[in-house]
Amino acid sequence: MGKVIRIEDDSIRSMRKTLDDLPDKRLGKTRDEATEMLFEHLKKAMEKGYSFKELADILEKGNVSIPVATLRKKLAEVKAEAQKEPQKKLSKDQHPSAAERKTKRPPEAKREEKKNVPAYFTPDKPDSEL
Repeated sequence: MGKVIRIEDDSIRSMRKTLDDLPDKRLGKTRDEATEMLFEHLKKAMEKGYSFKELADILEKGNVSIPVATLRKKLAEVKAEAQKEPQKKLSKDQHPSAAERKTKRPPEAKREEKKNVPAYFTPDKPDSEL
């Protein structure tokens, strides 16, 4: 049988204080969390014409390293969620009546004009004269 080692109470209290005072190692956010926090701003930048690659470069310059694949994935998830939301159905009061739908169609005169336009045009001069 091995020798029993005793630890003093003062040492245990001291170690409790040391362990309690340790800083948190999980400072900052994950890439997914950062992408979610910046999503609206990224969306606006994309509407301005920036590509995923350009946005990833801009983010990296600001010490926020998010790969292009992660940006694409998050934006695709949001698009999918928006499509999953059920479309609001119109009530009977909101549906246009048959008379209203007919007024939205173009008049018959305009339809006839389109019918008179030939599908092809015959040139006035042969190609050799051009």
